[in-house]
Amino acid sequence: MRRIGSTIALLVVVSLFWGCDSGGKEHDTGTDTGVDAMPDIASDPTAEQGECPGPPYGTLVGDTIADHEFVSYDGSSLSLCDIRDVPGNRLLLVYGTAGWCTQCTYESGDLPTIRADLHDDGLEVLAVVFEDESSSPADADYASEYRGYYGFTFPTVADPSFLIGAYFDKSSTPLNMFIDLSTMTILDIQTGYGIGGGPLRSDIEGYLGL
Repeated sequence: MRRIGSTIALLVVVSLFWGCDSGGKEHDTGTDTGVDAMPDIASDPTAEQGECPGPPYGTLVGDTIADHEFVSYDGSSLSLCDIRDVPGNRLLLVYGTAGWCTQCTYESGDLPTIRADLHDDGLEVLAVVFEDESSSPADADYASEYRGYYGFTFPTVADPSFLIGAYFDKSSTPLNMFIDLSTMTILDIQTGYGIGGGPLRSDIEGYLGL
């Protein structure tokens, strides 16, 4: 806790001059894929999802995402389809973060409130911590420390193999990837974060039909 706290205090000061030290862009949605930017997702939060979709899988907007498995903060394993199987979950926000990312300090501070406000409407958040403040691969202990510092009550995992690197360039951390849990379809991939969380929250509400 002390290690993250002292590191983050320094990073926030640096961010006032350079923004994200990783060169991230705010609300960058990448190239135009030709896919509807705000497609509908399953409207019934009580509907059973059925079996997790099989291959083919892809890494682009409109593709079905593979059932990646991560190391949870408590040392257990957690996969995307485990989250899909929880009744009521309709939309998954995969939040890719690292201890060295300055913009992540703002998003990590905002996400507990966003998730608390919209969880009953079908939102779940998966925080994926892939590196610590020294750019070393994160482990379960670091994910647990990160989770505790920001007060996350949603799933938080370590990604030491950087599985989510297939979906974005880590120089643009944080990652915000939206997944329709009914079909495991990638709805959008965004990088960077605007302080205050306005665009992110409005996108979530749009996907949930609020």
